[in-house]
This record gives sequence, structure tokens and C-alpha cells, in this order.
Amino acid sequence: VLQAKPVVIAPHVSDLMLFLSGILDDTNFKISLTTLHIIEQLVGKLREHVKPHISLVLGTLVTKLGDNKIVIRQASVKLLTEFMALSLPAVLDALETNLAHANWHVREQCVNGCIALFSKYPATAAEVSEKLLAALAGVLKDTKKRVRQVAAECFTVLNAMGVQMGAAMATLDPSVAAGLQERFNSCAGLPRVLDNGYVEHCVSLDTGGGKRQKSSELLAEPDAVHPRNNSGSTSGAGASVGPATGVTSGAKRA
Repeated sequence: VLQAKPVVIAPHVSDLMLFLSGILDDTNFKISLTTLHIIEQLVGKLREHVKPHISLVLGTLVTKLGDNKIVIRQASVKLLTEFMALSLPAVLDALETNLAHANWHVREQCVNGCIALFSKYPATAAEVSEKLLAALAGVLKDTKKRVRQVAAECFTVLNAMGVQMGAAMATLDPSVAAGLQERFNSCAGLPRVLDNGYVEHCVSLDTGGGKRQKSSELLAEPDAVHPRNNSGSTSGAGASVGPATGVTSGAKRA
């Protein structure tokens, strides 16, 4: 199929994308990986023809951001970045929908996806919907500390961009709102998007078992780089959203 001329494939793109979405969710990681590569080639070959149909695979693709195989996560990040260039609204919608996914890894990476999108496309951040802000505010109450931490970082990015978040902030517990404000005012750097589409965090993220880790998270892999603050030195500042105390900041090292 990929060897055929675009004019031959174009009329069948919708059916093809629907079929690929089904096998992308296959439990065999080799099948999923091959499917990701096929979709990537289709995007490269039929860019504008694929654009109206990316929503057919976006839902499944976003869940792959939390896959337990690093090669699947990497390929998913790469393809999601390609989709951002085609349709920001479609990608944002898929990320927002999966902020409530049953798998906490997927929830975490959907927030990272929002950070990557807002950082790469600032105009989208400026026009972020109240609905998405409310969904992100809900993630600050997530049962997983790491997910709450990344959500706090997303709000920090939006705040640095001057996004008005009054309505969403008003829904937060006072302790959480106060903790976020403390993070906004801290000297810790902001997350940044690397050339490969990954997000590099400047704070220490919880790894479970009471440990914390400086990381380039999914849209980056843990320990891929050594995050630095604005002065160029390795940062030990951490931000966490606790179940009772909300967001707290400190200087605890990983």
C-alpha cells in the first residue's frame, strides 16, 4: 500500500486509519511498533489527506505514551509530534480525554503532552479552553503524587506564558492554590521541550517508595539528561502535590 501513488491511497485513508487503530492496540509490541511506523510513513506520504482522519488513531496513540516498552513510547512521542503539526485541536482533545485514563502512566504522559504542545505552540496556550484547564486542575487531585507533580508543572508553564487561569484556580483547595503560587514564584526552571519531542523537567519527580528523581519525563525517558536550572547548575528544587497539603516546594535532592 505504501508503495502506491498518493492518488490511489487517498480515497481509502479513512478505512486504512481505522484498521491501523485496531492493530495499534495489539498486545504484541512488535505489531504495535510496526503499526506506528506505518502510520508515520502514511503521514509523510499523504499529509493533507491524513489530516482529517487522525482522530481515528489519536485515542489509541495517546494510550501508547504510557506503554511499558520504551521503544513504543519513543515511537508514540515521535508520531504525536507529527500529529501536532497537522491538527493541534485534535491532539489537545485526545490528551484532555485521557487525563482521566485508568492507567496513571497514561495520565502523566497526557499532561506531559500538554506541556510539550503549549511550549511548542504558545498561541494554543493563550487560547486554552476553560474545559481543559478544569480537567488539568482535576489532575492536581490525582491519586499518584507523580501525576500531581507533572500537573503542577503544566500550570507553571501556563502561568509563565501569562495565561489567565482564575476560574480553574478558584476550584482548588486553598492549600493547593497556595502551593501552586509558591511554585510559580520559585527560582526553579520551567520544563522544556527537547528536539526529539520529549519534555525535560527541572524538578525532582516522585518515583515511589519515598524516592525522587530528576528526570526528562516521557515525552522523555527517566535519567536521560541532567536537568539544570536557569543558572546552569543542576537543580535540586522539587515540587509535589500532596493529598492533604497540596503543592509544596523544597530543596530535597533525589
